[in-house]
Amino acid sequence: MKNLLLLLALSGLIVWQGCKRCDDPTNPECENYDPCWNSQPVSANFVIGQTFTNRYHPTLKDTFLVVDTVLEGQPMTEFQGPEGYDRYEWTIGQDNRTFTDQTVYLFFVDPEPRLRIQLIVEREPDTACFPGEDGRDTAVQYLTVVPRNQPAIRGSYRGVLASAPNDSFEVSIGPLPQYPNEPPNFLFNINPGCIPESFGASGGLGYKVLSLNVMDDYVTPICDGVVAWCFLDSTNRFIHIDYKTREPYHRDQFQGIKID
Repeated sequence: MKNLLLLLALSGLIVWQGCKRCDDPTNPECENYDPCWNSQPVSANFVIGQTFTNRYHPTLKDTFLVVDTVLEGQPMTEFQGPEGYDRYEWTIGQDNRTFTDQTVYLFFVDPEPRLRIQLIVEREPDTACFPGEDGRDTAVQYLTVVPRNQPAIRGSYRGVLASAPNDSFEVSIGPLPQYPNEPPNFLFNINPGCIPESFGASGGLGYKVLSLNVMDDYVTPICDGVVAWCFLDSTNRFIHIDYKTREPYHRDQFQGIKID
């Protein structure tokens, strides 16, 4: 009797395995096989961004940020086209040149209120999956270029440190007082009570970002320099500053709101 029950159980298992449904759209032997499962229509969608470098920061060493507004002259702007196309044709503003690489890198030396960026891509059309496709697509975006001394991140902010959430104070980002028309490469008062109170940026300045690498000129026996990333949010009102000092080592974060 036990042998009979075992035989029946095994037979049921075999039947169940034999009836198990094949469910894999990438497997040609399955009923739900879809030869177009991983196919994509032609698309010229592209990304505009900038890479900011901070070789001293522990986690944010090289950061790529998608942007729609940049500063004239700094840093280089990247136009990244989609992968997998046979032909790329970029038209950048009134520039008479045609760029044919997948990714284009450019500096802008003059302000531009509305710079038209166009990309055309081409490849062999996939008419089996996309009937009527001609293998060609065009995308357009617009970029604003502002004077290098007018980034949105420039200004004063009141906020608190993560380590002292009940004690608010002010920090500011701007140029040195004796050079008011220069780019705002300095972060003031992140180290309240210290002299010097400002630290210079050698990592990079963008429209909404400031990257600070510590500079030897700003290290004293009582106040160490800071390494920091300063990011402005999409509303241009709230700032996040992730920073650290080297000796003694201290890492903290400042969250603030713009007050001027």
